[in-house]
Amino acid sequence: MRKLTKTIPLILIATMIAVVNVSGSYADIILDTAYPVEKQSTRVRVVADDGSPVPNAAVSVTYRPGSAVPAVFDVGRTAADGNCEWTPREAGIVTISAAWVDATGSEQITTVNASVKYSPTPVTGIVIMIVAGIVLIGGAFDRISRLLRTPESG
Repeated sequence: MRKLTKTIPLILIATMIAVVNVSGSYADIILDTAYPVEKQSTRVRVVADDGSPVPNAAVSVTYRPGSAVPAVFDVGRTAADGNCEWTPREAGIVTISAAWVDATGSEQITTVNASVKYSPTPVTGIVIMIVAGIVLIGGAFDRISRLLRTPESG
């Protein structure tokens, strides 16, 4: 009985490892640039674990994943070389997904998160920084000048 109680956990662990290895991702999504830029085209490549391209994979992008207002857009399908073009619509965090049917007929899905940068520096951001600086420096100057003023004795 004692030997059986030691064997059962080992069997369960071996089964869990086998299930995790079988259900793993069979492909990766690779972007041409580490940080895509808003409104600039970039190449999305879907490649299998062995390095071969995954043709005809449906690629989609989810903007603001996990938020209350996510937006999902279809990018298109990969060509025979596993590539498709994507032009990010807006800056922020995105999840890029690829779905395809493998040789066994089962549907596979892989995802990758990416950060899309703004194309130019936003003018409103610069204006806000300047106004905030003026307010902060002006307030500090006012407080220091009040502190250094000595009350007249009289």
